[in-house]
Amino acid sequence: MEQIEHRAFLKKNKTDKKLLLTAIQDKIKIFDKMYDLLERITPCGKGSLIGQLEKYDEEIMKDIYNVYGDAISNNELSEDFKAKNEKPKKVVAKAKVNSDEFIIDQLVELGQTEDIGRSTLMDLGLKTPLEWNTIIGKYLIKRISVFKYRYNILIRGEVA
Repeated sequence: MEQIEHRAFLKKNKTDKKLLLTAIQDKIKIFDKMYDLLERITPCGKGSLIGQLEKYDEEIMKDIYNVYGDAISNNELSEDFKAKNEKPKKVVAKAKVNSDEFIIDQLVELGQTEDIGRSTLMDLGLKTPLEWNTIIGKYLIKRISVFKYRYNILIRGEVA
């Protein structure tokens, strides 16, 4: 494999993979596990694994284009999309970056409010212990699954 397209795309656009949709994150995790096998596999099996990795990389890129296609042109995120995402970076200096409410605000701005994993929230820096219904500022973090730690973010004024 010469180049891993989705990694190059994310690096070029300075985008964290944790901010992508959960389905795309899961595909990237599977890709990474398969890529790790590449070092441990016998030489005769490498060819087929490389082929599978290339197809999976293409599939991940197609998913990224399908979801974020309106913000992408010439394999780069558009200036409007970058400006929209740079605005919170300027606010970072004024707001408390480490506050849980700020982290939730950023997820809501990005539209990532459904089916979020607990590990994703913790990786983003959330410090509040999450229970079935956790209130953080103006948001209600509601657990949606019994056997998995998956959450939806709801604005408390809209929840009746």
